[in-house]
Amino acid sequence: MEPGRYLPSRQFSLIAISLLLSTVLVFAADRITTPSASGSLTVDTKTQAAAPTGNWQDSLAAVQDSSGISLPPASDQNEVEALLQAAQSNNLTDSISRSLFVNLVNAKSQGLGGDIPTQEQIVTQALSQVPASTGVKTYTAADLTVIDNSPASLRAYGNAVMRILIDNSNNEYAKTMVVIDAATTQNDASQLELLKTIRKTYVRIGSELVEVPAPKMLAPFHLQLVNDYANMVTAYDGMQNLIGDPLGGVAAIQQYRTLTQDAGQMFINIAQTFDKNDIIFDKNEPGATWAILLQSQ
Repeated sequence: MEPGRYLPSRQFSLIAISLLLSTVLVFAADRITTPSASGSLTVDTKTQAAAPTGNWQDSLAAVQDSSGISLPPASDQNEVEALLQAAQSNNLTDSISRSLFVNLVNAKSQGLGGDIPTQEQIVTQALSQVPASTGVKTYTAADLTVIDNSPASLRAYGNAVMRILIDNSNNEYAKTMVVIDAATTQNDASQLELLKTIRKTYVRIGSELVEVPAPKMLAPFHLQLVNDYANMVTAYDGMQNLIGDPLGGVAAIQQYRTLTQDAGQMFINIAQTFDKNDIIFDKNEPGATWAILLQSQ
């Protein structure tokens, strides 16, 4: 069964809501920081003509002096930095929304904020707060038990890893997407409680995988695999806050999807190593699944 069919039908509504929130903040900041026009702007043409015609800066200064309008004083950057620090919280949606507002107000105080380059810079700064989706290296090679390469060690590894998956794994990805779909469709945070049981499965698989002795030629793939499972557990913490922190939840979902794809590639790499080294598993062995995995490619 293709897991993609379980992708939440309303997941992108979270992004739309977040963008709407940002738009409202931008509009509000623009209204707050833009002074209302009290009358028409009249330029003293005499003063303008008196300025040197060859120097546009002098002409501009003459127009500004005659109009009585000048740029508002720039914000104190220490105060701006303090506000940006205060805007940070464990809720990514709140942090980004507040920092968008602070940066826009700061830009408007400098006579900017209405131009596309400034707005793009503000958005880029906000998006930089979204965590990367690659995860962190939880384990190192020193945490693994690495053994010599041999047909026997490769066979033992293949059977051990597949036995862990057969005993514990049961369509966790598809179940996760179903839970997320239900939670977002119904806007019901209680649905996300079901993710805790799935999270425990990943904890169990990851803790058992790291204990499997890995032949040297498979050690790099095995290390990446156990790190992927460890980071999937972390991603579930973010997904469980999806309703209260939409941006943080969506970032966690994307991280989870990236990690599952990477783990899938590690399984393919391991299966290909068995195939290249003529490691053939009996049909009654757990390792027979490796050949089935390659056939599905």
